[in-house]
Amino acid sequence: MARGEHPDSPSLRSLSGLGLGTDFCPFYLLRRWQNTHLAHAKLRFCRLASGTEGETRSLRHQKSSDKPQTRQTPRRRPPALRFFGGLIKSLLIVILGVLLTVAVFIAVAAFHRRSPADALPDGFDAYLRVESAGRLLLSTLDLEAADIILAAPDMRAFRPALAALRRQEVIQSPIFSYLADIRVDAALFDKDWLLVGELGIRSAATRMASPLFGLVNRLDIPGISELEYVRRGNPGHFRIQAGESMFYAALRGNLLTVSSSLTLLSKAVLENASEGRDEELEEALSRSSEGDLRVLVNPNAFLGGVIGADPNLRRILALLSFSDYAAVDVSLTNDSFMLNAEIPVFSEDPAVAAMLANRSGVPGIFSVLPEITEYAGIISAGTLEELSAAVEKPLGPEYTAALEQANRGAKLALGMNLDELVFSWSGPELGLFALNSHPEPVFFVRVADERRRKAVFEDVLSSLVIKGRDDTLVNGLRLTRISFPWYIRSLLESLDIVLPEPYFGVSDDFLFLSVSAEAVARTIESIESRALLVGTDKWERSGGRVPASAALSIIYSLDRGIPFFLQSGGAAADALRLYRQGTATLRFDGGSLKISLAAAASGGAGVAAMPGFPVKARGRITSGTQVLKASGAGDMLYWLEGSDTLVEYNASRGTRLTASLDDEAWIIAGEGVLWAVSKRGSIYAFTPGLTALPGFPVATPYRPSAPPAVLPEAASGPAKDTLILPEREGRTLILIDTTGQRRPLPVVFDDPLLSPPSYRDGLWAAYPKGFLAALHLFDSQGTPVPGWPVPVDRIAFGSPVFIAPGEEGEQNPNIPNDRPFGIAFLTQEGTLSFYRSDGSPRSEINLEGVFYSNPVWAESTRALYALSESGTLFKITPDGDVDRTDIPGIKARDGRLTLRDVIGDAAEEVFVSEAGAAVYAFTENLFPLEGFPVSGGRYPSFTDLNGDGRIDMLSAGFDRTIRAYSFR
Repeated sequence: MARGEHPDSPSLRSLSGLGLGTDFCPFYLLRRWQNTHLAHAKLRFCRLASGTEGETRSLRHQKSSDKPQTRQTPRRRPPALRFFGGLIKSLLIVILGVLLTVAVFIAVAAFHRRSPADALPDGFDAYLRVESAGRLLLSTLDLEAADIILAAPDMRAFRPALAALRRQEVIQSPIFSYLADIRVDAALFDKDWLLVGELGIRSAATRMASPLFGLVNRLDIPGISELEYVRRGNPGHFRIQAGESMFYAALRGNLLTVSSSLTLLSKAVLENASEGRDEELEEALSRSSEGDLRVLVNPNAFLGGVIGADPNLRRILALLSFSDYAAVDVSLTNDSFMLNAEIPVFSEDPAVAAMLANRSGVPGIFSVLPEITEYAGIISAGTLEELSAAVEKPLGPEYTAALEQANRGAKLALGMNLDELVFSWSGPELGLFALNSHPEPVFFVRVADERRRKAVFEDVLSSLVIKGRDDTLVNGLRLTRISFPWYIRSLLESLDIVLPEPYFGVSDDFLFLSVSAEAVARTIESIESRALLVGTDKWERSGGRVPASAALSIIYSLDRGIPFFLQSGGAAADALRLYRQGTATLRFDGGSLKISLAAAASGGAGVAAMPGFPVKARGRITSGTQVLKASGAGDMLYWLEGSDTLVEYNASRGTRLTASLDDEAWIIAGEGVLWAVSKRGSIYAFTPGLTALPGFPVATPYRPSAPPAVLPEAASGPAKDTLILPEREGRTLILIDTTGQRRPLPVVFDDPLLSPPSYRDGLWAAYPKGFLAALHLFDSQGTPVPGWPVPVDRIAFGSPVFIAPGEEGEQNPNIPNDRPFGIAFLTQEGTLSFYRSDGSPRSEINLEGVFYSNPVWAESTRALYALSESGTLFKITPDGDVDRTDIPGIKARDGRLTLRDVIGDAAEEVFVSEAGAAVYAFTENLFPLEGFPVSGGRYPSFTDLNGDGRIDMLSAGFDRTIRAYSFR
């Protein structure tokens, strides 16, 4: 045994026989993680094995021979400690190896990537890209627009899936949000589809798990009847049987590919589709989306859906030629909607091609629009002369003839043609806008040469043909009114512009014209005071989110009207109507047509347009909308078109029926019966399906003097669904029941009734209009109530109104009624009188204004509401308390008040309809109801259209549309 060796150790010198010298020793691998003392001991051990230890020791002995030598025997660790130490070392090595393997796969997943677009074979019919599948899914689950879109007939099959996803709590977890935060590209090929997801760094897990794919057919996954991994396929793929459908999926690199066709799957996995692909298509596929999702669509189909059925716009569209696709990027939440589209375009028409080649600038009108602008349409694609040349061909011979006629007329009357009269001073912007304080629009033209404009206007206004008057002074601003000759009006009417005698003013290089002097004055005042739209939050929510450059701009508010691109039917347009305020721009960018739309739901959180509406009428609507409940068939809506056409519309099925009447008529809905009364006295009674009741229609000698009313309940004689008809010749009331029987009430008035009588608890209150008139109160048998009639010496336009003052001792003992009541009567000049049930006067209040509509009584607030011609809404209690609010811009002469509790707070809201094509709404305390005004005009009706247990509102508009709104 060599000196220094352990007695139990094998000869270390035998290691040198293995050919291992100091250049190869496994103990050197441990020097980085062992302590210095242990490393020194192992080094000595290696030298012993290689035969150099003796020489080293002899040399050391010579240097230190004069020092005493002490031999130390190393301590040996216990066997258990050595065992666990070796085990820990082995585990550390295994863990280190696993971590190193994971790091390699992560590095490969991070740097070795393939774009999903490269996997999509060419020839697809439609393309969709989602930047984050998880984010889109989470936003869709709470999206109100999703419910509207899935209400469409061809999308209803997906509604159960959306409802099921909403119930899954795991979707809301952070781990799902991370795993599903991947880009997904999808394409449709005839009847097959392909979906490619980019897993990113997540693909490290799928790459490592690939050896285990053969075991997946043993997994039990809900909803999947069969799951198998096919190794023999090229590529290896999953085969998934879900119900009657078969899908195929493959994991290759960073891509997850799923398809309904195995052939498509193989092309996507094994081939690189981007090689040899069209450059424009490749650029559109590879460019980052500006929204949550990108869609490639057919440009003609996309633009055709945007412009709707407008014939002039369709003729202009026919002059354009497009590439095979348009890239459309969309982002949407419950609060906002964003759309950006880019379409390569060209035209063979020289005038149109010149416009397309330009790059649109920023319209100057943006910087001067008043802050109270409700909507605007702006054209800034070129000068009036350039625009006229561009639209002459698509607008056809009618426009060309009007243009030539205007040229001849101007030359003959003024000695100037249109070039000198208009084109010489006008700039490259024109359009219109409307203010929320005035319903009449304001037209504008950019002035390029103010000196030339002044000279032309001075010559024109001093001529004998065009007359101008400077006699209108509004808020210190003097405006001129112009009377256009017939040939100028003909040219404007060919462009759907009606300006009979407009006022005009000039400010900040713009000429403003409107039939409302107040609207022009308010515009100029806003410009001078810098109270502008661009400084408001409303602009930031929509106009501030789209590019400022534009050739065509539309600023809209659904409170005042619906832009043309939302007038077409379909689920997409219905969903977009949730966003009430928006700005849309169209711009040219060197051969590309770019469209942007930003819309916000703010301002309309309290009410939303219902799916399936508005419904377009086929003629002028001449009545409000009436509703009948039809068992098993949904709600039936009725209105009059033209003078003698009754329309029935099934709101659930979208079907339409019509019936012809013999003259202009009134319609009113009862309990299951729709009544119609023509001005000739013919009585019609229909049930759903426009089925006439037996014995109807009935020809009568009666001439109605006022709209009819319906008694919907049995009380003291009249049967249910009895029609009450004010008759002109006999100056009485005629009762007609559903069997066709007619019975005049034994009451005769001094003058005809010009408004229907009021009814309550078996009593009638009527006012025959005349200078020596009286208020009448009688029971259902025509017997006057003691103390009545009560004489009145003022003219009114309505009828007496029943109220319930709630004071003890006011009940008339001669009336079979268990509740005290009173009567209120409002005259045209604003005198509001309250009477007790015995006819004695109670109080009198003078209201400011002129009143043409009947007041209404609210039981919940025990107050009367009245509307003046100037647009002031009053709330009056019998005790004399008066509150008021002004409604700016309203046309209230033909206004009407309607009460209905639509919120469910046991208090009736007040709805105001007027001739300005809008419906306003207020709480019982005269605060504006959120989301109003809305488009409409005729007095509204209320029902539960969608069966959700909440009240919905219907209103017929003056633009030939029926609109429906749901309250949130």
